[in-house]
Amino acid sequence: MEYDGTTTPSLLTLRTSEESAKVLKATYCILKCFLFLDICFLFSGIVMIVFALNNHISDKDLIFCGGFFGLFAAMSAMCNSLARHGVQMWRRELLIPWLLFFPWVLGFLVINLVHTLYVTNFHLELHQIGLFIAIFTVFTCWRQMSRQFMLMAFPRPGQDMQAAYRDYLSTSRGNDLPPKYEEIEDLPPQYDEATMGPSYTSYHEETAQEEGPARASVH
Repeated sequence: MEYDGTTTPSLLTLRTSEESAKVLKATYCILKCFLFLDICFLFSGIVMIVFALNNHISDKDLIFCGGFFGLFAAMSAMCNSLARHGVQMWRRELLIPWLLFFPWVLGFLVINLVHTLYVTNFHLELHQIGLFIAIFTVFTCWRQMSRQFMLMAFPRPGQDMQAAYRDYLSTSRGNDLPPKYEEIEDLPPQYDEATMGPSYTSYHEETAQEEGPARASVH
């Protein structure tokens, strides 16, 4: 099979579209996980506040933590919902709240980690390991969302992939077509009615049958 210069760009476009589809799939997974965490944080905040009010506990820290969890869950859920809607509608400006909100979360986690390390004289504890894992996770997710934001400057990967696949198929089929009859150098013998007809064939068969006994008698 011979390939020309139009096949390689089609393959490159297909490869780029596949990578874009992988980025889009990872973005959907991140948004689903963050939405689940928002529900968990919101439920935890409500439970803290209800527990403190029903048991008449004057612990303001518990009420503050419950309110903080509820506020964080509401803001995060709003950013995640906008980002999910933006990815579905392919509108990159709806990802800006997500990209601006979670750096604040990342900075808060880093400050909290440094503070706890300073208090414990830089002796590593279990909750500090949890903070480090949370920082790494948020940073990785933010990088993924920034890649999605840059990707959305181009057409949606599904449409681009379908167009590139159709282009690749049309190019491949054009290269695999058999040669035309006029382009063949060694042409097959043409049909001759005088020599290829049924009467001519039967005549030669009868002649051969008659010549066979004659040759045998001569010998």
